[in-house]
Amino acid sequence: MTRKKQTKHKELIKELARQTRLLRDTVIMNALEKEEKDDDNTVNHIRGFYIAYKMCVTRHISKEEFADMYAQTVTFGLFYAALLCREGLERKKAIRCITRSSPVLHEVFEFLYRRPYSKHLDKNLDAIVELLESIDTGPQGFNKKGKDPRLHFYETFLSEYDPRLRKQRGVYYTPKPVVSFIVRSIHIILKKKLNRPDGLADLDIKVLDPAMGTGTFLVEVARLVNDEFVKKYGEKAGKALLRYYLANNLYGFEIMMAPYALACLNIGKFADSQS
Repeated sequence: MTRKKQTKHKELIKELARQTRLLRDTVIMNALEKEEKDDDNTVNHIRGFYIAYKMCVTRHISKEEFADMYAQTVTFGLFYAALLCREGLERKKAIRCITRSSPVLHEVFEFLYRRPYSKHLDKNLDAIVELLESIDTGPQGFNKKGKDPRLHFYETFLSEYDPRLRKQRGVYYTPKPVVSFIVRSIHIILKKKLNRPDGLADLDIKVLDPAMGTGTFLVEVARLVNDEFVKKYGEKAGKALLRYYLANNLYGFEIMMAPYALACLNIGKFADSQS
């Protein structure tokens, strides 16, 4: 990629980060700090989402932290939709490109699709969509040959949006060859050292990623286990076992909402591709 294209790409990411901060500060924080009774659908939705998040995930999250996560999730969800929508990104139709495998993203975009929203939100979303349509979403657009844009984008974006948060949360891309090496090494150790002939494909073994990020490791485990099942039991039985394995043997936790939503999408997409 030429230096001119690199510069343009960096400028687009910077502007995308700026628009996301505006969404956080002028729309979401404003909604969270308004009076409890309000006729604005945007305010009621965001405040309701915040209350539900505190009840279901962590009661210690502040309004500022939630606003930050929500804004990132909107931008990241639109980015993912841009990758999936073949006819071009249109924010009101983004929900059609996002499966229900990510309940967080689905809830966010169902609101954006069905309900009226404030002028500030409308303006922010239009700006974010326009920027995403200008960004090269292929691997070459990130000047990182061979990197999956779905996984690499978040690290790139966060370095401009909030470099302190990126360092604090340890948001750094792990190359696919490294992920594959680690997963296969565990698979071999289970077989040769721990008397588990099926390795990670043993149905009694549970896999937990306590900081799963965008789900890179869990998807690689699922890919390896699928290959083992198909090899041992054949195509039809192997696919059926994979569905059981995904539902009962893979576990992941992620404190940041945007990568968590993407992890659900990545795992869901892999599962759909094998059904």
